[in-house]
Amino acid sequence: MNLDKVNAILVLEDGSFHSFGEKKMLPPSELGEDNYHDSSFMKSVYPTAWFQATSYPFRVKDGFSRQMQELAGFGITVLCNASYAMPGFDDYYCYIIDVPVKISEEVRSYLANAYPYLKSSIEEHQAYFQGCAFLPNGDYAWHGDVFDIDEFYQKLNIPVVENVR
Repeated sequence: MNLDKVNAILVLEDGSFHSFGEKKMLPPSELGEDNYHDSSFMKSVYPTAWFQATSYPFRVKDGFSRQMQELAGFGITVLCNASYAMPGFDDYYCYIIDVPVKISEEVRSYLANAYPYLKSSIEEHQAYFQGCAFLPNGDYAWHGDVFDIDEFYQKLNIPVVENVR
């Protein structure tokens, strides 16, 4: 798993995962369709058999970014790299994790294994973190988001193992 190199990773309830897009820390004028969440999702995820088999009623006009919490409520865990570069400013690093309120043991295992990498990357880049759980109807399962990865994992009752990526 290298969330720093992709736009997002989708983890299905069976623990299988699919990444998409190519994250580049460049000014927007230097990016192509593979570097944006919505266009890379439409190109490399939406038409695939595995995504269509989820039966998620994806609304093409709304794009990926607007449906992340609904995807999570539907049962698809979303790890999103929302980092970007702006000319004249320091790079901004941001990682978002949206999960269904009831996660499977396979997703729990995936997230437990991802923790050391995520924690290290957040610390290395002084990144902003945002995590949340969603109900099947797409509503918040908790009172708002969690902005600390350790607290997020505690709320999910996922034990963490510290090690270097």
